[in-house]
Amino acid sequence: MSSATQPQSPLVSKALELYEASKKNNKVAGKIESIIRFWINHINESYRLTADAISSNMERIVEALKKNYHVIVAEARAVENVRPGIGSLLLPLEWGLTVHPIYRVPYIPGSSIKGVLRAVYQDRVAKSLDPDTANKCADIIFGSTSEGISLVTAFDAYPLPGSRGIVGPDIITPHMRPGEKGVISELDLEPVPVKGVSIRPGTRFKFILKIDNIRGEMKNSIPSDCLKIEDIISSYQNIDPLERLRNIILYILILSLEYIGIGGRTLKGYGRFEIEKIEII
Repeated sequence: MSSATQPQSPLVSKALELYEASKKNNKVAGKIESIIRFWINHINESYRLTADAISSNMERIVEALKKNYHVIVAEARAVENVRPGIGSLLLPLEWGLTVHPIYRVPYIPGSSIKGVLRAVYQDRVAKSLDPDTANKCADIIFGSTSEGISLVTAFDAYPLPGSRGIVGPDIITPHMRPGEKGVISELDLEPVPVKGVSIRPGTRFKFILKIDNIRGEMKNSIPSDCLKIEDIISSYQNIDPLERLRNIILYILILSLEYIGIGGRTLKGYGRFEIEKIEII
């Protein structure tokens, strides 16, 4: 069943009613602030109630995976606001977060994490290869319709227990639109802030990556050029290809979390983390 035909909860219906009213009538523009406060309180309370259960579920995932695969597990603390996704009916704002439909807490989809890993791989690891070869290597490691199933699986990342509140108010102030009539510089504009919510700095997340390693063998044969890192000493290139792949994924995960960022507005500094613990199991 598509999300458009699913029945709405009374909470969502009320929030949507307030939101639509605020768009149609400036006299009730203050309702946006009410909606934001409502969802901040609702999400933080949901987090308080479900954080321990979510953490237990993630532990069970790791325990199940490590029997047949190599698993990379990282715990990281957000050092800036994090904004994964663009919102949904569970968070009806101009811009919001990806909120889990059952837990009612924000999370970082595995597809977003994997997309960042692939981009960082092509930019940092495969930078010395020609574009066609770099794309082929990325397709082999991260999967494609031509190269088959990915060797790397990124699971959804969820907030860990221990924070008092994981979301708070945030704001975007659009300034200049290219080609706007009568606008010569930003001094001619009257920017209108857009209000929303973001995951707060200090929130801790758990990231889980699985590397295909059934019976200790690679699922696909990876060309050696795909597993070279110019920044690593030459002796590193002589180790077992599977171990090399594990270390490359570890390397690009660290770059993604601490330097690139995950989610929206990373060019503005959003989405960066400080890794507190990371291990290959």
